[in-house]
Amino acid sequence: MAKAMTDSSSCEVAFYEAFEEEELFLRKLLPSGHKYFFTWKTIQESGHLLPPARVISTRTQSQFPMEWAAHLDGILTRSTGYDHVSAYLKKTGARLKAAYLPDYAARAVAEQALMLWMALIRNLTLQRESFTSFHRDGLSGGEVHGRTMLVIGVGRIGSQVLDIAHGLGMKVLGVDIVPRRELTEKYGLRYLSIEEGLPLADIAVCAVPLTELTIHWLDKKLLSGVKKGAIFINIARGEIFSPCLRRGGLLAWGWMFMTASGSWLLSFAEEIRWTRCLLLRRRLLRQPYV
Repeated sequence: MAKAMTDSSSCEVAFYEAFEEEELFLRKLLPSGHKYFFTWKTIQESGHLLPPARVISTRTQSQFPMEWAAHLDGILTRSTGYDHVSAYLKKTGARLKAAYLPDYAARAVAEQALMLWMALIRNLTLQRESFTSFHRDGLSGGEVHGRTMLVIGVGRIGSQVLDIAHGLGMKVLGVDIVPRRELTEKYGLRYLSIEEGLPLADIAVCAVPLTELTIHWLDKKLLSGVKKGAIFINIARGEIFSPCLRRGGLLAWGWMFMTASGSWLLSFAEEIRWTRCLLLRRRLLRQPYV
């Protein structure tokens, strides 16, 4: 069915990467009297040779075909990040209308980071494994009160992480190219460089946007300054990490996976191998970015 819908007159707006619960929600909000097309697939998975509508909406996994530019009036990315759309418009020279969601799910993503670091510091993964063996050694976790949190990228999402960490009684440090005085006044936030902050952090949460400056920014050399036994939570795009990153000193990783295969970081096959390697780590929690 998806491949057959290549006529741009068949619908007015096409939504890619729209999973069941999102489609149901969008259909309740969208005005009636218009034709919409929904698929959970990315553009490249759909097999569409031409866009099924003059306006398309995606998340961040779809790759926009160059030849589609002449058949589109607009692109809406259902994400806070818009680097993929900007890159497409720059590459094609197309004069399309484009939009993104600047405040999309900032608190929800920050709370997801909270869930990850709390699960890791409490050894949730090892505790769950112990149910099959009744092995009880090495399962004791820790508390976050009084520990040091480093927020890397104190923007919309990062500031929500900061608010949560401060509420838990943590000491808060921040890394950002644009320090905000109001956050220092409200939370006692102290801004440092990442080289200064990583050795001090018990927990680090990375929430930087993906730009030309941050792609592959976090490499092995930079992360060599991480305190031994620290927890690192990534809620940013996976492409900010070096593809060859291997770090052994961390106590645990928390990772929300979202990479754009073939466009910034890895080929699909390489991404699968990389992900499987991470899955072997017992002190790693991983989640798809939904």
